[in-house]
Amino acid sequence: MATYLLTYNPKIWFWKDISEAIRCAGSESFVTWDCGGTQKIRTGDRMFILQLGVEPRGIFGSGWAASDARPGENWRAGKSNIVFYVDVRFDTLLDPHAGGVLPREVLEQPQFAGMRWLPRRSGVAIPDGIAACLEVEWRRFLAARASDE
Repeated sequence: MATYLLTYNPKIWFWKDISEAIRCAGSESFVTWDCGGTQKIRTGDRMFILQLGVEPRGIFGSGWAASDARPGENWRAGKSNIVFYVDVRFDTLLDPHAGGVLPREVLEQPQFAGMRWLPRRSGVAIPDGIAACLEVEWRRFLAARASDE
């Protein structure tokens, strides 16, 4: 199983129905997401989603690929290149617009060195060692949120 980083930039596209996706996290429903030019994503791969472009920047969701990456038309108007899409079944999805993110500053700690946390495209592979550290930090972040609520 590989781990991949998906990106969300509200400056480029605003996720209007994110509240519906948040309600469905942990269920059998899925969200189809652009994974850039990445063709290697397979069903069962681990997925994290990162908010870029506006503060707060950071990880706001995790899940599993519910499909292999598949080609499709570019969702961005005026772009003719083919992009790849993956269905993602989120186990956790927070509202980044309400500050629900594992902050980028955490991702800049030494255990995450070697990973570019401001990727230009979605679908970047996260090296195994960094992915293991991210899983630990993500669980810690979610536990802290739960104890605060």
